[in-house]
Amino acid sequence: MGNKNSSQRHPPSAPPPQVLKKLEAWRLTVKPTFEELISVKCGPEDIFGNIRILDTMGFTGAFGKDETGITEDDIKAVCEGRVKSGHTFNKGEAATAECNKNKPHCIAFVVSAEAVQDLTDNPDSMTRDKFLKLRDLVPDDIALIAIITKCDRICDDTNTDIENIYKSKTIENLVKRTEATFGMPQNKIFPIVNYVTESFPNEKKSLPILWAVYSAIDFAHDRKSMGVVNE
Repeated sequence: MGNKNSSQRHPPSAPPPQVLKKLEAWRLTVKPTFEELISVKCGPEDIFGNIRILDTMGFTGAFGKDETGITEDDIKAVCEGRVKSGHTFNKGEAATAECNKNKPHCIAFVVSAEAVQDLTDNPDSMTRDKFLKLRDLVPDDIALIAIITKCDRICDDTNTDIENIYKSKTIENLVKRTEATFGMPQNKIFPIVNYVTESFPNEKKSLPILWAVYSAIDFAHDRKSMGVVNE
């Protein structure tokens, strides 16, 4: 059997010790917060205006037994714009940010392909029930999409060539199952493959991710046109 990796570059050398120390310190102190990931300042004539992408904690716990994941009250506060960047969930912090400035135009639920399979195979799952409750809290004036990650883990064809993500029957069925289980139309469900070991961007891998982000911004623009205005 030929070496499929013969044309790949050698992995980079390990980072300097001081960099590893900083990374480890960050890993040990990371908290389930509402953090700004990207802030793009656009010109006044740009169709999308200023863009801010923020991340919340997940809807299941990941930081210990005392963490319940994002709650119904948290989602309500996010949707109403009462959560500001840096807010820590599950710590009893009051959500008192300025509503108009922080109210989102689009919310993306991010879930792995394996989790989707598990949730659709177990209709009585507590996690699925919580997801549906959280979804129903998002008002109509905020767009809602789903991003399905790690699709290469459930589809050998996509794992072999990421371009197969657009034509794989396995991925097509995954999107249909997501639609049926989570009540979202297929044009708001975006399957992607994660970056894991790569050190440089890969055009094929980036395209589904960028399409999901572009679509989120497009849906957000539609909602802003409906009257949700951030001051």
